[in-house]
Amino acid sequence: MPIKSKCTFVFLSNQLNLVRLKIFLPVLFLLANAYAYAGNKYISEASGNDKNPGTQLLPWRTIAKVSSSAFKPGDSILFKRGEVFYGKLTINNNGAPGNLIYIGAYGKGANPLITGFTTISEWKKSGPNIWESNSEVSSLATLNLVVINGNNIPMGRYPNSGYLTFQSHNDKTSITSSSLTGSVNWTGADVIIRTAHYLIAKGDITSQSSGTLNYSGGYSEPKDNWGFFIQNDVKTLDTQNEWYYNPSTNKIKIYSAALPKNVKIASIDNLISDYNKDYIKVENLALEGANSSAIIFTSANHITITNCNLSFCGVDGIRADGTSSYIDLEHNRVHDCNNAAISFYGLTQSNFIIKYNTVKRTGLSTNAIQSNSNSYGAINCPGNNSLIQYNTVDSSGYTGIQFRGANSEVRNNFVTNSCLIKDDGAGIYTSGKETGKIIEGNIVLNSKGNASGTPSKDLMANGIYVDDLGTYVTVSNNSIANCNSAGLLLHSTNNITITGNTIYNSKGLGFMRGALMIQGDVEGAVRNNHIKNNIFFAKDATQYPFFYYNTISIDDAKSYGVSDNNYYIRPSTDNVLFRVLQSTTNYYNMADWQKFAKGQDAHSVENTTKISSSDEIRFEYNASLQKKKISLDGKYRDIKNSFYDHSITLAPYGSAVLIREH
Repeated sequence: MPIKSKCTFVFLSNQLNLVRLKIFLPVLFLLANAYAYAGNKYISEASGNDKNPGTQLLPWRTIAKVSSSAFKPGDSILFKRGEVFYGKLTINNNGAPGNLIYIGAYGKGANPLITGFTTISEWKKSGPNIWESNSEVSSLATLNLVVINGNNIPMGRYPNSGYLTFQSHNDKTSITSSSLTGSVNWTGADVIIRTAHYLIAKGDITSQSSGTLNYSGGYSEPKDNWGFFIQNDVKTLDTQNEWYYNPSTNKIKIYSAALPKNVKIASIDNLISDYNKDYIKVENLALEGANSSAIIFTSANHITITNCNLSFCGVDGIRADGTSSYIDLEHNRVHDCNNAAISFYGLTQSNFIIKYNTVKRTGLSTNAIQSNSNSYGAINCPGNNSLIQYNTVDSSGYTGIQFRGANSEVRNNFVTNSCLIKDDGAGIYTSGKETGKIIEGNIVLNSKGNASGTPSKDLMANGIYVDDLGTYVTVSNNSIANCNSAGLLLHSTNNITITGNTIYNSKGLGFMRGALMIQGDVEGAVRNNHIKNNIFFAKDATQYPFFYYNTISIDDAKSYGVSDNNYYIRPSTDNVLFRVLQSTTNYYNMADWQKFAKGQDAHSVENTTKISSSDEIRFEYNASLQKKKISLDGKYRDIKNSFYDHSITLAPYGSAVLIREH
């Protein structure tokens, strides 16, 4: 009996446990399921498994797992530092105000790297010095980026540098050049045409007849006797490391005297994609090897990207399309992008913050990726109520910073080496009739210009450029130096305030010239501009502090606005400071200018001290947030007769033009 009773008890107890288990299992499942999709999710390539729950001890492994999972406001997606992840991250869920979806890093070491690069190591000979990949390298229809030994290598082109010239054209459909004989047929290749100083357009060659290339997809109509080249054809390969990607076979060919090594190609278009998802933050990541963009947002709002390193992008580093607004980009490093580093497309966008970013080597590849007026520029921000501040922008194919939008501000940026591929641009450029725009406290140096492919030898690269009926822009306390065209160019502008700027050594290596250039033409008259308390300093007698050009009325040089309390300096014996080109060209010293321009510059100051050599002049600047002490090799003075003995201390984002004392 006791045994039977005991056995019965055990049986009843087990039955009870089974009942309890049946009740509890669904609860456990629900809890586990909730746990899998809530809170922090950890990803480790080295120790993860996509079947894990995604905890720090049991992390997921792949980006694909993240992209296929659901997240809630306040959740975090954390990649392990020091590791490399291949793939595309798609954001599928919205965060919420105060509860962003966070994408970042955990652990110690370097920021985790998300890459789209594929390394190609197996090759076979395909002709003299031509190597072809053994297998398919990508599933993409186009290939925009190939890196060899750490260098961004452009695809093959003919000719290998510069442009050929065409003598005639038909609309946007054909060009005819004596440089082509038809012995090489370029059907199927791309034709790249310089259609304006600020435009390089791409067309698809549909047929060829002797020296005539017929093409489709032309962005703008060519001009006779301008330039073109041909790319995207295996027949262009004749120089070390030039490449061609065949979209039919998905294989790549490279010209190389030896077996190609260290070849990486971008095999993923976009590394992080956000379509219509709001309240997302991306932080502490490295991204490289996007065939298109490292990060792309389409109609996404309240996005933050901070402390990320984005490099080697086939088109753009960070791109926002559609109605994207409230984008905050801070403390990022963006370099080696073939088109733009940071580019927002569309005037319907607004409220961007772009601060403390370092942008280098943008739009320098000769591959024509985009055919539009903004292509090859480093930062493009057309939205209202935006702030671009404390950025460093170095080496861009077109403009360093291009912006529009009412109440938008560009402040305290350091911009250098702009317009290296195209020109008719500037270090900082704006246009349009939006009100409340401010360009203040920037340092803009070394705008270069590139006239290759045009019939002109002029270099059209300005420091700051307010273009095409620009209105109600304040340009104040900027330092501009060493630009190959005008320092500050106003084109058909009205109601522009120019105050407190220092402009030095505007070389005028073309039509655009002068520390300050004012241009009125068929775009419109120049009116109601206020130009006061500026320093316009020509480095030598080949330059002019002021250049006025007008094709509308001979009286416009007396009607552009109000100018006073400026300093005009030009080392010369003729005392000419003002060059005015209307129906004729006239040159004026200060007294003659004041008489001609009906009292303009009544209290302005001209150079009164002889400068025997440009070697006696120094331009110093401080592109930092702290005061900067600069050592001098003697005693100097500035144009306002303040003296400096062996050193000068400059305020943040300040500058000085100094003249050696004898």
